[in-house]
Amino acid sequence: MIFVDANGILRYLVQPPTPQDYTNADHAGRLFALLAAGSVEVTTSEATRAEVAFI
Repeated sequence: MIFVDANGILRYLVQPPTPQDYTNADHAGRLFALLAAGSVEVTTSEATRAEVAFI
């Protein structure tokens, strides 16, 4: 099981402004693709969900 923090979720959801952010967004996208395929399990905390919702 992988713990995903707000950075991982936001990198997947938000358009990246810099080249480094494109790399991070790509990594996050791969993780979420694996999640959608059922290859990995992820978890997060209520605080992380609140942070993502606030941003």
